[in-house]
Amino acid sequence: MENRREGILNSILLNYASCLILFVENSSFCSLAGQRRELPRFSWCSRYLRAWSKLAVFSCTVKMMKKNKLIDEIWHHIRAGVSVIVDLCDSRQAIFRFSSLGGRLWFLTRSCFELSQKKTVKNKQVEELIDVWKMNSTVRQRQVRASNGSNDSSSMNAEKKSISEKRGSKESQQKRRQTKKVVSKVDRYSIILSCTFFVVLYAVGLVFPDWARKFVTLQYKYPGTIDAYDIGFDDAYVVVTCIVVLVLVRSFLLEFVLKPIALNRFNVRSHKSQQRYAEQGWSLVYYTFSWVYGFYLYYNSPYFLNCDHIYLEWPHDYLSGTFKLYYLLQMASWMQQILVLNAEEKRKDYWQMFAHHIITCLLSMGSYYYYFTRIGHLILIIMDVVDILLSSAKMLKYCGFSTACDYMFAVFLVFWVLLRHIAYNYIFYHAGTKAPGLMANGQCGISETQKRCWTPFIIDVFLWLLGGLQVITIIWMFLIVKVLIKIIRGGSAEDVRSDEDDTD
Repeated sequence: MENRREGILNSILLNYASCLILFVENSSFCSLAGQRRELPRFSWCSRYLRAWSKLAVFSCTVKMMKKNKLIDEIWHHIRAGVSVIVDLCDSRQAIFRFSSLGGRLWFLTRSCFELSQKKTVKNKQVEELIDVWKMNSTVRQRQVRASNGSNDSSSMNAEKKSISEKRGSKESQQKRRQTKKVVSKVDRYSIILSCTFFVVLYAVGLVFPDWARKFVTLQYKYPGTIDAYDIGFDDAYVVVTCIVVLVLVRSFLLEFVLKPIALNRFNVRSHKSQQRYAEQGWSLVYYTFSWVYGFYLYYNSPYFLNCDHIYLEWPHDYLSGTFKLYYLLQMASWMQQILVLNAEEKRKDYWQMFAHHIITCLLSMGSYYYYFTRIGHLILIIMDVVDILLSSAKMLKYCGFSTACDYMFAVFLVFWVLLRHIAYNYIFYHAGTKAPGLMANGQCGISETQKRCWTPFIIDVFLWLLGGLQVITIIWMFLIVKVLIKIIRGGSAEDVRSDEDDTD
């Protein structure tokens, strides 16, 4: 049954991929601007994906369509949705087809959810019946012993102890299996829902191109400039798109790239270790990209190795396209991490991580609104370096390279102290002492022509938030010191953020 359900979900994913390639082949996102052009280089990929999806669907339908009405309903919605999508590509004037497509996608997602829940409910019912049968058999054995005069209390106590131990081990196994299913289910549904978002966005763009364009293009470009942008509330559309892209890429890499690497390349058998390896692999990929992107902007900025220029000539309302995209992507990343933190299994430092993400989101959004993007950019850079080293050390630990993990942990500890305590506190001190004087012309009441003005209260709010981040960092430093003491005593570095039950 598990293999059948996996085959169905894989066929659904393949159908979505085929539909997306069909969009790109017939009319690209340039159609949002009223243009239409053919992309013949995607034709081979389209044919390959369509053939692959049809083969997967055929293999599933031959075995299961006649046995499960719910699967038949899923296949019906997929087939009808694809036909509606093709009609939309050919005719843009049929609004009722767009509504039909939305309905098909809704029923498809709901059917997939019902399919996954159906097996869980059925398994629970079977397990309950087995437990009742075992309890009845135990009661019957006790009655037989009582009728035969066997009242040995020690044997009864041993029997009760063995039954309780078996029940406890069974409950722990059920908990681990349920965690495995939930995590895998979240990753699979994230891919489906993300693809659904882009399908619906494309369909909406055929009817409302100006509104849909806000999701894929930067807004508030200054007239007469080549690469200068202001900020505004419409930037939230790009943030939403970045969140969906991050969710899609993360789920795809975890499910189809990083977990297979952990299993096949490093022989990681434990599902929990595979999940941890995949999560840290994604963190390594994203933070490396983010740091390279951010450091390139920092190296070419006027405030490179000069903190005074962070505040001079404030407000900095002329943002380049690359810098604006970087900052919006960082905001989307921290919002996406809040979703991931609540979707995955909770760990020991859940509340510290949750508070850290909330404060970081407030700082990123507040600094973006008040044009304090330069100091935000600098803080994000020094944070990303440490996260790269931490993810690398954890991946080495999950792969079984304890010695290499210990050396990487030592490097991580050095950069943690240098960047998150020394450099961060210097930036914090510089902002509290010199920023008001360097931004004196932008204080409220002095210049009425500024787009933004600051007050001592606004500066204090930002300083309090930065101080809150440092408090959380000090708490983590205490946990890191505990790991360091363990290594000195002959142990190995372990993930202090692991959950209570880290066995599989």
